[in-house]
Amino acid sequence: MALILGPVVMCAGYLLRHLSTVTALTPQQQAWAEAQPFAAYGQLLAYSSEPALLTLSYAVFALGAILLFPAFVALAQRVGGGLAFWGPLCWSPGSSPACTSPAPTRPPSSSRRSWGWSRRRTRS
Repeated sequence: MALILGPVVMCAGYLLRHLSTVTALTPQQQAWAEAQPFAAYGQLLAYSSEPALLTLSYAVFALGAILLFPAFVALAQRVGGGLAFWGPLCWSPGSSPACTSPAPTRPPSSSRRSWGWSRRRTRS
């Protein structure tokens, strides 16, 4: 549900931002804002004319981004759960050597100190 609703709400935020910029600015202000190197000038000018409408558009956009977060989590769980390509390849008989590498083991007791596994004795 969030995969469908998130992009729609985010698109509505984009549309509201565009409409608020078009309705808040005069044609001369729009021409001036388009001549600037960044879009922030036009956004700030539109905010000075219609702050409530531009705030609403950014809030709707942020809501769409927030709705997309659980959608990405759900999609990652779905892909990781059963649709992964490499899972069946590693667990099938005769799989590649990269899938069957041995697990790392603990070093022998003589080299524990160099690995940082030394036990400190404290005096009481």
